[in-house]
Amino acid sequence: AEWAPFGGCVFLLPLWELQLSGGGAYLACHLSWGRGMPCASFGQAAAEAREAMETLVWSAAPVPAPLQALPLVLGREAALGAEEWRRAVQTVLDGAQRGDWSKVVLAQRLVLSLSQPAE
Repeated sequence: AEWAPFGGCVFLLPLWELQLSGGGAYLACHLSWGRGMPCASFGQAAAEAREAMETLVWSAAPVPAPLQALPLVLGREAALGAEEWRRAVQTVLDGAQRGDWSKVVLAQRLVLSLSQPAE
């Protein structure tokens, strides 16, 4: 009932998410389980996530820089500042509450400074 005003929608949450925080990098795993879900228990969800991770990488050791396929990200600049983004999101939420739209996609341009040109 809480989300009824928003109509039918699909919410996708990635299984894996790389988070950069305080000079460190963290690999977060989002698990879901329960009635109506593919996994019935936390244990099953965790086991399936671990199996998926093991099929993707052969080692958790860092890849030496010369072997990395992508350039390093040296900096990033979003099209909107944090306060502008907050206001934009609030505008969308207010419109959804009024029923102005039934589906919304929020996105913004992000400019990355890379250590070398990307193809």
